Amino acid sequence: AALAPLVAIAGQWFMSAEPRVSEAMAVYIRIRLLAAPFSLINYAILGYVLGRGEGVLGLMLQLVLNGINIALCILLGLELGWGVAGVAWATVTGEFVAMLLGLAIIGRRFWAAPRLPRHRILDLSAFLRMMSLNRDIMIRSFSLLAAFALFTRQGAQFGTVTLAANA
Repeated sequence: AALAPLVAIAGQWFMSAEPRVSEAMAVYIRIRLLAAPFSLINYAILGYVLGRGEGVLGLMLQLVLNGINIALCILLGLELGWGVAGVAWATVTGEFVAMLLGLAIIGRRFWAAPRLPRHRILDLSAFLRMMSLNRDIMIRSFSLLAAFALFTRQGAQFGTVTLAANA
């Protein structure tokens, strides 16, 4: 959250959008970055459940997250007239609730699981093998993020309507 002003300024510079869009983006980013830790934890939870082959649980957690987000976007953004700030707070709330639910489910499982010996937890060679496997997916993810950012920037150059249509 401390970096929110810098991220907002960098985003405004990168997007070169109209002032109204830049202002709305700054409001959204400042609020939305509060959910960054929740989002990262949700990614870890989703990776854990999908890695265990529990796709239905992952889907249920995503349905909770997105259901709360949608309901609160309508309530806060439209009904109560909070606009972009309401949409951002809806997202923060959805991420937080999904994180709590996911941690509760996984926490109960870990509490009941047998304890692993310390040498298995701190196995450096196994850790390095895992990191080498994840290198390629990380490169792919950053490439996709860069491509999406570029397309969004290009859409902003065509004006507010094109930017909104591509959102």
